[in-house]
Amino acid sequence: MQIKSGYLQVLLASIIWGTVGVFARWSCLTPLELSFLRLLFALITLFFCLPKRQYFTVFYLKDFLVIGVAGILFAVDCLFFFHALQLTTLSNAVFPYSLQPAFVGLLTPLLLKERVEVKFVFAFTFSLVGLGILLIPSVINLSYADLNGIILALAGTFCLSVITLLTRLVDMNTYRFVFYEMLIAFLLLLPFVKVQSPLVLNNWLAIITIGVVHTALAYVYYYEGLKKVKIQYGVTLGYLVPVVASLAGLLLFKEAVSIFTIVGGLFIIINGTIVIFMAS
Repeated sequence: MQIKSGYLQVLLASIIWGTVGVFARWSCLTPLELSFLRLLFALITLFFCLPKRQYFTVFYLKDFLVIGVAGILFAVDCLFFFHALQLTTLSNAVFPYSLQPAFVGLLTPLLLKERVEVKFVFAFTFSLVGLGILLIPSVINLSYADLNGIILALAGTFCLSVITLLTRLVDMNTYRFVFYEMLIAFLLLLPFVKVQSPLVLNNWLAIITIGVVHTALAYVYYYEGLKKVKIQYGVTLGYLVPVVASLAGLLLFKEAVSIFTIVGGLFIIINGTIVIFMAS
């Protein structure tokens, strides 16, 4: 039961992340402003969720170093993502993050010494084929700027993948890990941010939702879920992010859905179902 609940937590986080682009558009903020404010509201949320006795407890040196590296990588990912958005379209900047499961799957045997199993190879390949089909329309007629934006987004994806593995190297409350990781990222971004965009109620609602739901809760669900399952299987559910993003674009912004989106999405959904109900 605990294993399946872990997969469901990862699945829920993936579905949540698939809608972040919608709320980002509704926020009407620049990427840097949005990232800063989402971290602010995420920290406020985690502050009230974290047991009070864990705010200022002493870290072991190993835990301190791991959380410090995770915070730096999270801030670096934000900066890479900002620049990617300036160079290419939202879709081209977001889709590379769908490859996070691939990076995690490849790095897991190296950093965590988990043995690569045949079932993982099947799940990994099946999802990767689906993602490849899904992304075909996005890689046609790329410009030089688009290519640079995608490379930066891939670099950010790699940073998030390393953070995912770092969570397995420390034994602490997930809320505590995410709180201090994001606190470090927040402090690193603080000198670069000046919020100048005019904001009304709808903008604030979108920003708060991204901070509370898409940042604080989603990362807690994701990291907590991966603690209960084998990372090699759990991360393949992350391929659902572009599927949800495509459906959200269709339903809310009337964006066209191609045959590639449908076929690739079916591959990914089928794999997610297999992982949840058959992996052990």
